[in-house]
Amino acid sequence: MKTYRHPLTRHLLSAAFGCALAALAPAWLSAAEPPPVPESPQPVVRAYMQAMKTGDIDGALKLTAEVEGLSKDKIRRDLEKYSRTLREQEVETVYHESRATQGCALVIVEQRRPKIRTEPAILPVMLLLQDKRWKTLPKLSPELRKTALNRDQMEEIRTLGKWFVEQVGRIETRSREELGRRMKPTQATLTGAWQRSADGIMNLLKLNADGSCEQGRIENGRLSDRREGTWALQEGSKLVLDGAAGRRERRVVVVTRNLMGLAAAEGPREIWSRVPDAAWRRLIDELEATAK
Repeated sequence: MKTYRHPLTRHLLSAAFGCALAALAPAWLSAAEPPPVPESPQPVVRAYMQAMKTGDIDGALKLTAEVEGLSKDKIRRDLEKYSRTLREQEVETVYHESRATQGCALVIVEQRRPKIRTEPAILPVMLLLQDKRWKTLPKLSPELRKTALNRDQMEEIRTLGKWFVEQVGRIETRSREELGRRMKPTQATLTGAWQRSADGIMNLLKLNADGSCEQGRIENGRLSDRREGTWALQEGSKLVLDGAAGRRERRVVVVTRNLMGLAAAEGPREIWSRVPDAAWRRLIDELEATAK
């Protein structure tokens, strides 16, 4: 026998079924789609580096991920050491590209240490997703890395690491060229530099902080000539040598670019670098002993 339903009953049942579907829709969609990735990790890294540079260790700790097996005391000691280095060396930080996965992220930063060297260092800053927020990954030993990170995190970090390697060469070249164009050489920039000829150690020249310079000529592995003189920076583009052999004037831009590891912009290739004063003394003493 056919059951009779009032039109209003059918309407109410249809409406109830529709409401049930609407209530279930968000849960059903969330099960099919991955959870959204938080916003860019760059603001977290910027805040973290700013806290480190100002010595705000408590602030940096709040932005550091908690890792099983690594105590907060150990993390604090590492942060204090790193913060002290950043402040003492007056490190400048530049932020480049970033990439995020579901549980990990990587921000490429460039650190310049004008007091020690002019070559920029391109570094990866890794982050973990904890409590729906990005946190910087503290320093981990190889042994702790195996136990502190799960399989998914390790795989994501490997993927991000490969991406970093692909980017670092391009960023480093771009940064060096940019720094070379805008850097204004000063007396302090060139102090401690020493030069050797491109075809081997034939002619050594060292610039000292007091304005003096030392030069040694090597022939067949022996020190054949040693001179002392003075050097100065003039007109912002000339390195003037007095008492040293060779050209009296050299373009400072060439010297500076060589110190940065870049090819000379013009003229013959001159290899400039920096060497501790004690190492220079030892080298000259050994050459003088050989010459006798």
